[in-house]
Amino acid sequence: MVLVLVHVVNEYEMQTQIAHPTVDEMVDFILSKTHALDPRRRYMFIEWLCAHSSQVKCVINIRAGLNAWLDSMPAESTAWEYRTITNEINWWCDQDERTMDRLILDHLRRRK
Repeated sequence: MVLVLVHVVNEYEMQTQIAHPTVDEMVDFILSKTHALDPRRRYMFIEWLCAHSSQVKCVINIRAGLNAWLDSMPAESTAWEYRTITNEINWWCDQDERTMDRLILDHLRRRK
């Protein structure tokens, strides 16, 4: 009886799994979240993104850079990078104004 129940549960989970987003859907979501950031947070996130991926670095079109980069990797790596990027966006959202001031000043000092 237990084996049958486990099989039924596994079948149900397989049928009801949410489809993984496509690379285009991931990029659309990343860009919508990025555009929702205030200018300082957006700037710092894009600086992080360019440092995180050489394929996105110095591209005129971030969408094209993200698409090329995420398309070039295996699905598991794409999913991991997607989570990393969205977590980073959320991290920038969570920073208070005082922390943002400090982070921007530190960033600008390092660029001199």
